[in-house]
Amino acid sequence: MPARTPLAAALLLVAGLTGCASSPGTVPPSGVDQLVVPTPTPDPEDFVDVVDNPWFPLEPGSRQRWTIDGEPEGGLRVEVLAGPRTAGVATTAVRTTATLDPAGGGGWSADLGTDYYGQDRDGNVWWFGHEGEWRAGVDGAEAGLVVPARPRTGDGYRMAFLAGVVEDRAEVLAAGADLLEIERIPEDGARSVTHYERGLGPVRVETSDGVAERISDDPVSR
Repeated sequence: MPARTPLAAALLLVAGLTGCASSPGTVPPSGVDQLVVPTPTPDPEDFVDVVDNPWFPLEPGSRQRWTIDGEPEGGLRVEVLAGPRTAGVATTAVRTTATLDPAGGGGWSADLGTDYYGQDRDGNVWWFGHEGEWRAGVDGAEAGLVVPARPRTGDGYRMAFLAGVVEDRAEVLAAGADLLEIERIPEDGARSVTHYERGLGPVRVETSDGVAERISDDPVSR
């Protein structure tokens, strides 16, 4: 399975989506305001054109730089872009690239793929796909939650569902006024914990293999 981005590990609730029905991959909501998660039939009318949840804001044109285990010469570069409509829903795309920039030049980069996110009118952010792996509405894939509008400690939900491909679950470990911790639990057992700051988004991801930390942001390109 392709490597997931920090945001996907995150990575990514007042009312249910109109027209949603239960499905074999559905996890009964646990403090997520009766949303059907994952959702097989998202209603585009329930979604907005921006992702501005304060725990997961995505501004097209913005860029981030992440370091892995504090190594200064390499890390991850994250770029936020306007995305395509997925399952009829307007999405925002997040492209992640692994980089190595040694002082002597001759660095390299590797594309880790693009993830697609959409936000409903209540502020819940949904994960609509990972480039080349799955896309909501295609071959039975279903969008799941990345970050709820109002996360509460103990919330549990599916982040996405496509049998045998992506069956990630998430649990809110801690939800404070300005800090949030969400654990991602994929079927392969390689758990990770993402730390979020209100108004900024994910800032740190802890896995069994290491730690990724957000260290800089570039201004929005207009």
